[in-house]
Amino acid sequence: MNSFGELKLSWVESENYDAIQYIDNSVLVFKCDSFIKFFDTFSKQTFCYSSPGEGVGVLVADTKFNLVAFSEVFPQPRIFVHTFAKFEQKAVLKDELGDGAELEYTALAFSHEGNYLASYSGVGDFKIIIWNWQTKEILCKNSVGNENGPISSLSFNPTNWRQLVSGNQECITFWSIERSNKNHFINPNQFSLVLDDSLLSDEEYKSADSHPNFSELKFIASRDLIESALNCTEWHEKKNSVVPLCHTWLPSGHVLFGCKRGEIIKIDTETHTTEIFHQIPLGDDSVLDCAINVILMHKNGVYVATDLGQIFCLDLTSSHTSTRGQGQKKDQQEEEGSLKTVLTSEAKLLSHLYTNESIASGYFSMYYDKIVFRTKNGSVLIYQPSTNSVEVYEDYSCGKFSFAQPIFPGNDMLATVREDGTMQVWTMDVHKLVGSIALGQDKVTCLESSPSCGVVMVGTESGYCLCVSVVSPDNMHVIHRIHVSENPVSSIKFSVDGSFFMVGCGTDDSLWLFNGCASKKFETIGYLFVQGTVHEMDTFKLSDDTTRVIVTSNPYPDDPKTVEGHYRYTQIDVTSSILKKSSDCFESAKGDLKESAVNRISMNLGTVNFGCQVTPDKHLLFGTHRKPIHAIKLIEEYPKKPSERLAPMKPAYTLPGHGVVKCLAINGNKKWLASGSSDGTIRVGSLDSLDANSVARVCFHLESGGVKQMFFSTDAKFLICLGQDGVVAAYKIMPSGKHKSVQNECASLQKDFISRVLQFSKGENEALETMKSESVPMQVIEDMDSSNAMGDDNDDYRVPLPNLSSDPTCKELALVAGIKEEDKSYEPMKREILSEIKYLRKQHEAMIESNEAAPDIEKLERNEFVLDTDDYNRMKAEGDQQVAKAYESLELENLAKMFVRSVMKQECWDKMTIKGKSLRGFGKGMIVSNFPLCERSEKEKEELAFVTRVRKVEMVDAAAAKQDKRDDDEEDETAEEQQEEEGEAVGVYYSTDGSLSSKYGGHNPLLYPQLHIHSKEQKINQIVLLKDSIHSLKNTFNKDFDEVFRGKEQEMNRINDRNARIGKILSDLNMDEQIKNVDWTLEEKPEENLVVKDSEVKVERYLSPEMKARLEEEQKLEEERRLAALQDNWRERGLDQMMGGVLEIRKEDELKKDVPIPAFLAAGKAEAEYTAEEKAAKAEYDRKVAELIEEREKFYKQLEAELRKLQQSNSESENSFDEQLTQLFNKKVQVEIAVFHQELKIVRMQQSLLVEEQLEREEAAILKDLEAVKEEKLRAVANQRVATNELNDYREKYENIIAEDRVLDRNFRKEFSECSGAMIDALQKQYKRRPRGPKALKKDVDIGMGDGAGVGNPYNERPSSAMAQQNAREGLFRALEELEAESYAPEGIDLAVWKKLCDYRRKKLQSEQEIKMRAQRMAEIDAFLKRRGEDERAVSEKVERLQTNLQRVREEKHQRMMNLELQLLMRQGQVEVAAKDDFITEFKDSLLVHRGVVEQLNSKITALGDQKIESMNESKEFRKGIYQLEWERKKMIMEIEDLLQKAKDIQRLKVTKELQFYLNDDDDDDKKSDKKAREIGVLEKTISSTLDQHSRRVEIKKDEVKRLKKKVKDKEKQNDKLDEQIMEMTVTVAERELIQMSTGAGSQGPSEQSRMKDIVQRRKLVDLAKNQAQEVAVLRAEVERLRMRTFPALVQIE
Repeated sequence: MNSFGELKLSWVESENYDAIQYIDNSVLVFKCDSFIKFFDTFSKQTFCYSSPGEGVGVLVADTKFNLVAFSEVFPQPRIFVHTFAKFEQKAVLKDELGDGAELEYTALAFSHEGNYLASYSGVGDFKIIIWNWQTKEILCKNSVGNENGPISSLSFNPTNWRQLVSGNQECITFWSIERSNKNHFINPNQFSLVLDDSLLSDEEYKSADSHPNFSELKFIASRDLIESALNCTEWHEKKNSVVPLCHTWLPSGHVLFGCKRGEIIKIDTETHTTEIFHQIPLGDDSVLDCAINVILMHKNGVYVATDLGQIFCLDLTSSHTSTRGQGQKKDQQEEEGSLKTVLTSEAKLLSHLYTNESIASGYFSMYYDKIVFRTKNGSVLIYQPSTNSVEVYEDYSCGKFSFAQPIFPGNDMLATVREDGTMQVWTMDVHKLVGSIALGQDKVTCLESSPSCGVVMVGTESGYCLCVSVVSPDNMHVIHRIHVSENPVSSIKFSVDGSFFMVGCGTDDSLWLFNGCASKKFETIGYLFVQGTVHEMDTFKLSDDTTRVIVTSNPYPDDPKTVEGHYRYTQIDVTSSILKKSSDCFESAKGDLKESAVNRISMNLGTVNFGCQVTPDKHLLFGTHRKPIHAIKLIEEYPKKPSERLAPMKPAYTLPGHGVVKCLAINGNKKWLASGSSDGTIRVGSLDSLDANSVARVCFHLESGGVKQMFFSTDAKFLICLGQDGVVAAYKIMPSGKHKSVQNECASLQKDFISRVLQFSKGENEALETMKSESVPMQVIEDMDSSNAMGDDNDDYRVPLPNLSSDPTCKELALVAGIKEEDKSYEPMKREILSEIKYLRKQHEAMIESNEAAPDIEKLERNEFVLDTDDYNRMKAEGDQQVAKAYESLELENLAKMFVRSVMKQECWDKMTIKGKSLRGFGKGMIVSNFPLCERSEKEKEELAFVTRVRKVEMVDAAAAKQDKRDDDEEDETAEEQQEEEGEAVGVYYSTDGSLSSKYGGHNPLLYPQLHIHSKEQKINQIVLLKDSIHSLKNTFNKDFDEVFRGKEQEMNRINDRNARIGKILSDLNMDEQIKNVDWTLEEKPEENLVVKDSEVKVERYLSPEMKARLEEEQKLEEERRLAALQDNWRERGLDQMMGGVLEIRKEDELKKDVPIPAFLAAGKAEAEYTAEEKAAKAEYDRKVAELIEEREKFYKQLEAELRKLQQSNSESENSFDEQLTQLFNKKVQVEIAVFHQELKIVRMQQSLLVEEQLEREEAAILKDLEAVKEEKLRAVANQRVATNELNDYREKYENIIAEDRVLDRNFRKEFSECSGAMIDALQKQYKRRPRGPKALKKDVDIGMGDGAGVGNPYNERPSSAMAQQNAREGLFRALEELEAESYAPEGIDLAVWKKLCDYRRKKLQSEQEIKMRAQRMAEIDAFLKRRGEDERAVSEKVERLQTNLQRVREEKHQRMMNLELQLLMRQGQVEVAAKDDFITEFKDSLLVHRGVVEQLNSKITALGDQKIESMNESKEFRKGIYQLEWERKKMIMEIEDLLQKAKDIQRLKVTKELQFYLNDDDDDDKKSDKKAREIGVLEKTISSTLDQHSRRVEIKKDEVKRLKKKVKDKEKQNDKLDEQIMEMTVTVAERELIQMSTGAGSQGPSEQSRMKDIVQRRKLVDLAKNQAQEVAVLRAEVERLRMRTFPALVQIE
């Protein structure tokens, strides 16, 4: 120990309690950063201890033996085992061979007996280690692997220490420890908890299918191609997996797991059967569906604590399970590491309790009568199962400690502030929370307490200084708020006597002084200029009425590069006169103090400083980035030389440091110095001899950031430290020797100070008690607003007041007060000056007005009237500067936009070898786009060249091999080859190739045939060649597109020329018709999008002076050219004089001219006065006018005919181009189909490659597992061999011991040969007598268990086998001591003989115990050997399974290599396989037949059908003859009947007189004959004319028949073509109808027949329009040819 003394840890407080557990039935243990804290809930006492290592990592407690084990936070950490009593160290566990953890331990666990400790190491090695901490040796260890991350929980089986369980949210692992003699082995059994689909309800199963890609996964999984390539159940398992969060052991050896969604899982560690308690009812129509964070076993039931603060006691023993999901095979479960799962929701709720805290962890006490819960916000709850009640142990606010400060008088109370804004007051000696207050959401930036009264100042991030009264800590409240600045408050410091305090704010460059008395309402004194942000402050008494303040500041807080060497040192003196009347010391009325009044001195400190403290010899101590502590002597006055003022201050001396010192503290009498560094070390020592008289402790861990703040109590008995991690630690200073007097001196100084300020502090505290919470005084603001509102016409002299917010800052208030004070003091002078200024202004304005009215020659420039030229120039310069800045910003913005444009143009336009564009039709809305193509990269070119070379070599080799084969057997051609040749002859190449690419320019002879692609390299090469084929397809189409594009360009030129002529004709005809002009669109000319036209810019263009000068120069040159053109031009003058100004006389121009009117007609001379000449002239004039009118009419008719012809030509050109565009569109559709075919091939190839890659990975994984299993098998065989050798050696030793034991029996009589025979028999009887060991052992065990057993402990106290054997042995020998008493000796025996017998019997008993122990050990080794044999057989079976899987994978690879998938291009009518659901055609059971076979079969069917029709026609004709004969017979019968009827009528006819007269009349025969002759002549003429007309019509009809026959032949040809199209379209329509009927079932719309009629009618109209268009085109061409023949031929004469 050093000469200074000792620092004893008194108490520790942190953000919340981590790893809180019971170490006794009433003592809690938990860690606080680098400290371990014990709390006695019965006596309410707290015990704190520092970690003996580097921090505290994982902590675990053992309640049975009152042990605590924890790891340190350090590479290759150690594990410390301590007892609760006096924190005595029992063991330090660290493997000397380096087999421990590399970086950290993440879990620790004691066995139930406390002899063994399990540890799990995290990142670095991931292994579990079992320690015998008493002997500090490792029993066994095993690597875990990091596939599922580090474990979060670890525990022993309370009834069997050889079983452990570990787990995290991904999986759980059961560990079993086995022993063979002295060797221990630990074996894992890992499982993942995944619910089977049969265990889920319908709703839950449907929710699993709701995954967006699940349907796709199911589709893929249904195909054999992907079953082994994709693990489609990965997401589904994750969806259905349960997430374990906590666990507990059952007395039966089963394990209960609490899960994230409220499930409780019960797992049998032997059979691995899982029972899931799902949707446990809670009795109020609700179920347990929230996260279970705590699950504990009790005799009453299972206690469960949830994330919602619910505590339940459940009975899970009477559940009835469901056998859903048990249909899996056991072998499969063992192979896949799955659990046999049953589902149940039967659980009985015994009790429940609701808290308002989210519970994070929980542990039972020693006797299982209490549970301690830790909540997520830091609270600690004690739950009593017997009363079902909760007691709050600690309910502190959550959040790290930000600041701490002692409260007046400084030795009793401590104020702290947390991150969440909660301020708390603690007792310093016994560490008790006495008060708390929430300061709001505003972040606290600093904290300072008054040394003379109960007030604490709190600085916030929003610039407020909150005054908190702590006179009554249990009733704290904010009594005043000072809005200092808009920037955060960086520092607050009270003077030594508390008469004033200083506040520094952010980057305000100001230090504010406030009165520290509550009776003065903490009024503002003033402010000083301080360069930069205030960093550190300290004060000391220079005299009774003067306090010196030392301030360090950082001028560049936001620039870390310029911090070093730029810190400022500022020193001021505050006197009592300034505090009484600060206005006398103001530089102005704004509240800024004079530098002379405060004796301000500012120097360059030159280095970063931390924790400034002033020593008694007037030196400033502070820490830097370097190790020593610097001491700078305070300055009394400025240096005389200016260079010395600018130079950095040099330290007078340095003190030894420790690391980077971040804070310093000096006690009350300035004799002790405490320092804290960034590595967490604190040191306290004498200020005058810090090296020899100091003590150091590691308070905080290095990773936490070290010490943030530290200070002494006023009596120097405590040192309070605050760490960067938010932990507060209090150390009790226990000095030794002469240093004890320092504490006494500090205590006396404190008493003197309190007695001096007692009356003052009492009054101030009373004032604080009377003050209430208030904001900024609003009366001041109201007065200011009223003063602004009040005013008259004479207030122009006043300076305008700024607009204040509702909560102004101190600086704003001082500014307003200063302005008002200046206005008041200088009012007369300002009024006089103002009147003079008004007079001068009026004169100046009059001069300007007179100048404006003066003539231009007498006017002065406007700037001549500027009175203040400097101000004018300044304003002009500022304006120019602003314009330049705006221009620069706009230029930079434009430059950025231009850069973005260039990047976009380069990426999306310049890199395209073929730019994307479209082609729009004239009359239709059809648009056809080309294929944009990028330039191939060098890598793609090299890859294509390589594949091309490889493929050419392969084709040459294949051709050579084929030629050799043909030479060997030329005539051996199979039927299949003949069929292929026939198929190629009839043109089915496209179907076998699987694409239309060859038809549209994408043929590549290097492509592999589909039946020849087997290897992975071939598939990769095929992908490259297919991409090249797609590129060729697009290039070919782009060429056709460019040709059509050029055709449109030519047509547009012709149309525009015609439109120009049409416009001229319309103007000549005075017609107002709209001309349809054609032009390119942006889709057709996309490059125009990259050019901004002047018409698109809607704002006025900015012209720089250079641009203006250039434009003016261009306009000047243009004007000169125009004037030169207006001068005498001999060419134009000659043209006007010789040819009337034109080179060619046009007819239309001549027709526009009227006939000159004769003079006498113009004069209006009467016609009677005309002379002969005038009459002839008038006749000539009338003739010419008539001819002119006729010529004009002829010309107009010609123009109209030309107009119609031109318009018709435009229409024909547009229709012709639209027809070409339609053909191009159809071709693009076919090309896109071909591209899709090739892309489909690529996708299939890539899919096949993925499958092969997956199979290769699966094969590699199986091989890896196989190697691991083989190694495991070798280890199993080696362990079996070692166990066999150990068993043989042990059996030999066992037989030797048995032989020695038998020798003892045989030598008994020899040992007692001196005794008589009867005595020997009696001795032999006593020799064979044994004590009753089991009863003694049971009694011993009962006595040992009586003290520790708890009424709620569900686990029977079972000692370990070694302990049980040791207890039995000790009990046996204690009972043997009773038998060795003399009372059991035979009568008459010598005591020496009796003693010899007792020794001999004890030796025999020891031999028997040794035999028994070795027999048990040998049985254990034999059982271990049998298990190793079983393991070896299991490993062998696993090897066989892996080899089977490997063979399966290899067979599947070979099958996929040989069983190829072909892509065939077939018409829809050629597919005779019906589609199933979702229109997915399944071709597994289909047969691919050659087209020729089907056509041959169809021809046979057609021939048979024709024969049948012929026979049917013959039968029809024969039946027709029969029917005709029958008809004739019926006709003749009817004629007979008619004749008979006529005969009857004749017979019955009555001859009348008229009839008789007619019959007898012979005189009229001549007349009748003449009449008949005339009638016959007329009829003959009529017949002859009719015959002539008929002959003429016949000839006409014959001509028409010939023409129609010709048309019929043409139509028949067209119909044949259309029939073929109809056949194809019929199949297509049938397929589409099937699709429409399937997809549109139930939809209503127009009938199919009406739609079909419309389609047929439209088709007929389209065909008719095409025919007419073709005929018109032919006629037009003929007319054009004839017209061209009439044109004159102009031959160039040389």
